[in-house]
Amino acid sequence: MTTPGVLFEALKALRPTVPALTPAFHDFQASNTATAPWLVGNLQMPEPIPGMVANTHGATATWRVTVSAKTGVQALVLADAAEQAWKGARITVPGYAVGALRPPRITGPYAAGLTATDTDLRFQVVVLEFDLTVSRTA
Repeated sequence: MTTPGVLFEALKALRPTVPALTPAFHDFQASNTATAPWLVGNLQMPEPIPGMVANTHGATATWRVTVSAKTGVQALVLADAAEQAWKGARITVPGYAVGALRPPRITGPYAAGLTATDTDLRFQVVVLEFDLTVSRTA
């Protein structure tokens, strides 16, 4: 049976490559020893909408990508690469109907705070949130 983890891996597979920067990709949270630049992917699944015949309908999920870089310019370059990699992308996952990723809401760059995903004030951060519809079919 397909799980939301398979959706996560399919979205992760679309991650951008930026040869000059070579960003690492972390699932859900960067480690305390992460070295900039890096991307963090997080799939926020919606609560299913109950159907009338003991089934559920999908709703809007969010693919959240946090970019951390050494400078604001690096953060902007990586954020642009991330936007181009995921915006409008479609994934095919057995057991799910998945819509195209909508253009993201973008926040930043801003100086990193003291949270686990921001890690250190030395870094610049950009957050991109892509919405996509997800409905289990099996």
